[in-house]
Order: sequence, then C-alpha cells, then structure tokens
Amino acid sequence: MSNPGFFSKDGTAYIVTEPYTAIPFTNVLYNEDGYLTELTQWGTGASSVQFADKETCTILLEGGKALYLRNEKTGKVWCPGIEPMHSAVEKFMCEHGDGYTTVSSEFEGISVRFRTFVPAKGLREVWTVEITNHNNIATELSVVPMVKMELMGYTGPRFCNSPLQSYVTTFEEELNGTYFETRNPNTKGKPYDAVLAASGKVDFYSGCDRATLAAPQTLYYPYALLNGKNLDSSVSMSGIPFMALQCIASIEPGETKRMDFVLGTCCNKEEAKEIVSVLSSETAVEAEFEKALAKIDKRRKRVRIKTPDDKINYFVNTWLKKGMEYCLRKKDATRDNLQFAFGLTMSEPEVTKDTIRLAMSYQYKNGHTVRSWLPLDETYYSDGPLWIVLVTCDYLKYTSDVDFLKEKVPYFDGGEATVLDHLQSGIERLCTDKGPHNLCLARWADWNDALNLDDPNAESVFVSMGLAWCLKEMSLLMKYIGMDMLADKYTTSYEELKEIINQNCWDEKGEYYVRGFSHGKVIGGTESEGSTIYANPQTWAVLSGVVTAERVEKIVAATDKYIVTDLGCLVNYPAYAEAMPEIGRISYQYPGTVENGAVYCHATAFKINADVMRGDGERAYRELKKIMPDSETTPYEVSGALPYTLTSCYATNEHIWGKTGRPWLTGSQGWMMRCVVEGFLGIQKAYGGFYVTPAMPDDWNEAECMIERNSTEYVFTIKRTGVESITVDGVMQKQSFVAFSEKERVCVDITM
Repeated sequence: MSNPGFFSKDGTAYIVTEPYTAIPFTNVLYNEDGYLTELTQWGTGASSVQFADKETCTILLEGGKALYLRNEKTGKVWCPGIEPMHSAVEKFMCEHGDGYTTVSSEFEGISVRFRTFVPAKGLREVWTVEITNHNNIATELSVVPMVKMELMGYTGPRFCNSPLQSYVTTFEEELNGTYFETRNPNTKGKPYDAVLAASGKVDFYSGCDRATLAAPQTLYYPYALLNGKNLDSSVSMSGIPFMALQCIASIEPGETKRMDFVLGTCCNKEEAKEIVSVLSSETAVEAEFEKALAKIDKRRKRVRIKTPDDKINYFVNTWLKKGMEYCLRKKDATRDNLQFAFGLTMSEPEVTKDTIRLAMSYQYKNGHTVRSWLPLDETYYSDGPLWIVLVTCDYLKYTSDVDFLKEKVPYFDGGEATVLDHLQSGIERLCTDKGPHNLCLARWADWNDALNLDDPNAESVFVSMGLAWCLKEMSLLMKYIGMDMLADKYTTSYEELKEIINQNCWDEKGEYYVRGFSHGKVIGGTESEGSTIYANPQTWAVLSGVVTAERVEKIVAATDKYIVTDLGCLVNYPAYAEAMPEIGRISYQYPGTVENGAVYCHATAFKINADVMRGDGERAYRELKKIMPDSETTPYEVSGALPYTLTSCYATNEHIWGKTGRPWLTGSQGWMMRCVVEGFLGIQKAYGGFYVTPAMPDDWNEAECMIERNSTEYVFTIKRTGVESITVDGVMQKQSFVAFSEKERVCVDITM
C-alpha cells in the first residue's frame, strides 16, 4: 500500500490522496465549549459534547453522518466523500487541517468541495458545500445532509436514559431546519436537543429514519434517494433520533453554487436560533471560520521551532499540541491528563493549571489518587501522586505563579487544602507507603497498567525512582519560595532513597536496575521468570538522577542489548510467553503486543528524554525517529499508522510485526515535546528563567525556537560552531541561565 498523502508546505495540514487506507485517517476538531468532532478522510465521523462536569453527550457515533448528492435528471446518487455509499468518484482528495477538514471529488462532471469546521464558540459544527457544474448543460441537484444521532450520555432509570421514546422532530421555519426536541427530564436542562439547519431554501426534510433509509436503516443505503423519492417532510416521534434536509439547486454550465449547513445541540429553540445564526450569510460563515483558525493559531504560536528536520517541526509546531488538546477531551484519568498537560505547559499554561486543579480534586486526603474520574475508577494505582508533583512543579517553573500554591482545592474524600498541601500529601503518601525493601508499594499497578502484582507487599522500582525525582523537584520549589528547612528535608530524603535504590535494585549479573519485588522474588531481573529486564527502570534511573556515575554506561549498554529495536524500545524483554497470574494482565497479552514485549511508544519517549538528559542528542534523535509514524523502520505500508500523529505502540510479534496501535491517545506526545524543546534545543524550564543546555543531533548545525511567555517573545538561535557561548540581546552571559524578562522581545544566541 503506497503512501496515502503528504504534509502541506507549512506542515499545518495533511493531504490524503488515497481514499482507502489501513485505518481511517481521522482529524479532530473541537472548541473550548466542549464540542468535538472526529472526521475521517471521507468527511464522515463522530461528534460529542463534554460538559464542565465531564458528562459527555454523544451526538453521533462514527458512521452517523453523511452528505449525499442526487442528479435529478439522471437519478444518480453519490457521496462526494465516497463513504458511506462506496461511491465511484474521481479526483478524490481530503485536506485535514488544524481547524478544518475539506473533502473534494468529481462525479460525472460535477465537482464538490465539502468543508467541516467547529466554530470557536458554541455547540455546533458547520458544513460548507460548494458544487461546480463542468458539463455543457444545466443540471438540477439535490444536496442532502443526513445524521443518525445518539444524543445520549445522561443517567436515568432503565428505559429513561435515552431519548428513544420521548422526542419529536419537526421542521421549524424560523430555524430553516429540523429541530429534535426531547422531553426526557433526566437531561436536567443540559443540551440534548439538536438542530440541523441550512443557509438556503429547504425543499424537503425528514425526522424519520425508516421513511428515509428503510431496512436495514443504515446510511450506506439511503433508500428514498436511491428510489427517486424525496424526503417525507413529516413530523417524527420516537425511534432512532434522525434528521435530514433536502435542498434542490439548479446549476448552469460552469457555475458554482454554495450551501452551508449547521448541526448543533441545545436546550431549547431559543438556543437553536443562536446556533443557526452563523448561517445568516456566507460572510458570517467565513468570519466564524477565520475566527476559529485565528484562535488556534494564537495557541500554536506560543512555541515554535525551526530545525533541519521538517517533520519534527510539523509535529512540535502543530500536531503534538493538537493531539494533547484532543486527549484532554477524550481522557479523564490522573496519569494521562497530567502528562498531556505537562506537554502543553509552555503553549497553554492556563490549561495545565486547570488540569492540575482537576486532578487534585480527585486526590485523597492521604495523598494517593483515583485512577480515572470518568468512569470513576478507585482502583489503587501507585503512581498518581508522581504526576501531580512533577507537572505542578513544571507549571510553577514556567509561570512563576507561586500564588497558586495558596489556592484551596477540595480532596476527593472530603475537605480541602492548599495546592502546596496537596503536593506535600502526595509526597508523604509515597514516602510512607513502603514495602520490605523500603521501596514504594506497587499496589494494583503503577505506570504499567498491565503489570498487576498480586502481592500486597509488592514494590515498584519505577515509582520509587519517580518519588526520587519528585523529592528533587520539591526541594527546588521549597528553595524558590523560601522554605529552606523543607528544602533540606526533601534533599535528605532524596539522598536516602537514592542509596536504597542503588543497594536493593541493582542486578549485578545483568548490570541494570530491576523492575520490582513480589512474593520474595525479583521482577525484571536476570533470575526472574518470564521477562528479565524492563525499560523504565533504566530510563528513570537517569531521569530521577539516582543512577551512579559508574553505572550510567552499564545501563545504556544493557538497554542497547535487550531493549532497543528497529521499531523503538521494548517495554520488557523477553516477552512473557505464558500466563503468570502473579504478574497479571501483561502475561496474558500475546508476546510482542501492547505492553508485553512490544514497542510501547511512551517507554521510548522516556528513553529519548533520558538520552538528552545525558547530553546524547544523537542517540535520542535516532530513537525518536523510530516511533515517528511513517519512519524508515515503520513505513506506512508496514504500520498503517497515521502519518501526522504518534501512536500508542508497534507490535513486535512476528505475525503482525510493525503494526500500529491506536493513534492520538498516547502520553508520549508530551515527552516528545519535552525532548525536542528542552532536550535537543536545551531550553529548559527553571524557576525565574530558562537554563539553556542544547544537545542537538550530530547533523543539526543550526536551529531556532520562539517562545511567547506572557507579553515577551524569546527568540533562541542555536548554532554549532565548536565554541560554547550564550549572549542575551548581545550581552555575553557567564552562565547558561536566561532570566525571565518584561521586555517585548529577547534574543538569545547560543553556540555549541
């Protein structure tokens, strides 16, 4: 299967040229009000709204919307985006942009351009359809947008948690569209009504899927249209929520006509009027489109890079940020959301702050956290406090927002405390929740959800190393806010934990760190059953700083020998070949899949950050390129990965070698951002400024980074000259620290 497309010149869009791909090529569009649509290259997709309390209204599932055209003279019906009818169109192309998706094609001399975007405000999406007649005779076309809806997400008694038996769909002249009104009281005043409206004359409409689709009631077979019928234009009650419009247009030879449509959710008809107001004119639609793009661009411009690697530029400048924003709307879990926010600290510090608040509100008074808040999962995963501490300290370094430490946030199990108290309770929990080796207990699982050690005294080396890192960060924070005694306490605790880890967790025979202890046995050591080495203890030994100088090269050698592959870093080696109940789900997964001996991109992302922390940018770059989609070792024809977003994993099982996991939803995005900006370019967050210590790959001789912080733009230029120096606005610096400024522009020139 050939490469299905290419990036635009500036990398902000991906153009899909092949209609059928290994997996759907999805784009994600959303706004700050919680509206989200996920679009395939065919223009089909799913839509939803997430409310402030995290309840999610599922408007459409994948396959729930379609656009049809019918030539009224020939009776031919087709979808300009090919699906869901498998239409035999020509000149197909899809452009997935940062704030839009446009699908175009041609069928029997009629070209159609179909654009979807989500306005910056409001619970709605807008479809613009432009039709050009390339034939020598006039033609009459029906344009039919159609949605088969869910409108579910609210709770209620059995049979009362959906709108199936309590709605009416009517055509409302004042809306110039169909209005779906639910009478279900369990919606509690939330927007579970819907409207589908048009900019021009609506000739027919339908609220009944049976009349329009007939059996088997699927959008793949629009029965009425295919059989020369028009939509039934009748009131509809009960059944599957459904809306369709039919607009008939006469188009002269060479003429182009445009129609705009809007789909949205609301609480009542007054709100519906506001939703459809966007269709007042073509100018109004385009103004909303430009406003949406401008809002996105403002966020993207806060961190921009220019390196010799265009693909990395595209990812850092656009796609990683987009991916993490999307993930914050699709995930509701402590570890996951905090790591997405971690990657957005420089570009969207306000989002990071809100995410920290939310995560802390699901922290218990004793310091540990729920696994996820939607659905609520109170299973005890031990790593929750790590992410609260690391991400909060990261945010404070960049923003200097020390007043945030005084803000009060509720605990999940009652009461409230300051942000500083939440940090300290998390640290205290990790410091006291210890096992036989005085290491952190693993509980049900840590970062590796599939490593479920059934021993209540099982210990996690990963969490212990994470705690060490947190202790260092808390010490720095305490010094910054003038609490020197606490700073000294955390430093002492760090040194004690470092010694414990190095005494108990080092495998002398293998010359690397083990993964844990359970039932009196070592997990991930040379004498262990199943897997004998894991990636994370080697990388987090570096990230936390606990590795001793004489052991650094040994763990690098061990990682190279067992963990590093052509696809990236294995989670563990060798994969568990047989089920081991005492190890848990990881051993039930087939060898070389998911967490069991596959390349989990998150683990590789930890490694690239450990490499740049050691100053080895070339090694980090080599590993980073492996997990980039459509890379040399994982070309699209092997992996099937979306070329514009990171994936969760790559399989190493011989039967599916190189095949990709799920796109978009991976915490590796934040760590890739950190590796490039703070590692390769060396612009590291620090209290009061930036530390600048580049570790560029060998063939990068020059790079730039622009960071907008508050009202100041910092322009960093890095050049390889063989001489180390730093100048700030032409003034030579004696150290690698660049203090924050209130000037409009600060120019930092670095040579290395």
